[in-house]
Amino acid sequence: MSICNIKGCERESKSKGMCGRHYQSYWKYGDPLYVEKYGRPRNQVLAKLTYEESHKEIDGIEHKLCRQCEKFKPMNEEHFYRKKKNLTDGFDTYCKECAGIRATQWRLENRERYNENQRAYHSQEEWKEDKRKRNKKWRENGGRKDWEERNKDKLSEYNQYREQNKRHEFTEKEFKLCKEYFNNECAYCGISEDKAKEIYGQNFHRDHAHHDGSNDLNNCLPACRDCNIKKWKYPLLEWYSQENEVFSVDRLDKLTKWLDGDWKSVRLINT
Repeated sequence: MSICNIKGCERESKSKGMCGRHYQSYWKYGDPLYVEKYGRPRNQVLAKLTYEESHKEIDGIEHKLCRQCEKFKPMNEEHFYRKKKNLTDGFDTYCKECAGIRATQWRLENRERYNENQRAYHSQEEWKEDKRKRNKKWRENGGRKDWEERNKDKLSEYNQYREQNKRHEFTEKEFKLCKEYFNNECAYCGISEDKAKEIYGQNFHRDHAHHDGSNDLNNCLPACRDCNIKKWKYPLLEWYSQENEVFSVDRLDKLTKWLDGDWKSVRLINT
C-alpha cells in the first residue's frame, strides 16, 4: 500500500501520490495543505445562505450558486441534478461537474463500501430484468448490427478466439468423470449442476483454468455460468482468492490437485 507523500500523513495514497483529503484540498484550492493552514473556507457553509444570497436572476434566467466551485449557473437540469429532498428549489447543492468530481472522490476513499453497494444493486432482480429489456430493445433497434458493421476487425478476432476456446481435446465421457471428481459441483462456488441449470438455464461450462492454457483435460474445470463469466481471462489464483465471495480453501485445494495431476486418473479410466 502506498502512503500519501505529504509529510506527516500516513493515510493511503489515492490520487497523484496524495490521500483523498489532501488531494481534495489540492484540487479545490491549489494547495494540499490549504485547509490545514487556513481552516475550511466560507464555501463549506453555503448551505446556510438565504435563498436570495444563493440565487439570482441573470439575463432573465434564474441562476443558482454551486457550493463547490462558487459559480452561479443556470438553475436547470443541464447544470444541476434534480433532488427531491431539496424542498427549496428541487435541485442539488452542487453543479453537475462538481457533483461528479465529489462522487469520484468518495468512491476512491470508500472503495469497499462502493463495491458492496454495487454488488447489492446489481443483484436485484428488478435491475437484471431492466437490463434484459434494454438489451432486447437495443438489438431490435439495430444496435447490434450497427456495432458489428463498425467493428468488423474486432468481431473477427473475437470469433476466432471463441472458436479456438470452444474446441476441447477430451471426450464427453472424460468431462463427465471430471464433474464426478468435483462431486458434480462447480469447482469454484460449489453449486450443484442441477441447481445451476435451474438458476442459469445452462449445464456446467468447460472452463479454462488458465486463460491461455491448453484445451485439454489438464486445463479444464467444471464451472457454473456465473463463475465462468466472472473469472473471464483473469489469472486463476488472482481471481480465486480470499477476496472472492465464493472462495473456499477446500475447493482451492481440490482444483489444485486436479490441475497438478489428478486429471490423469480420469484419462487412464477412459483408455
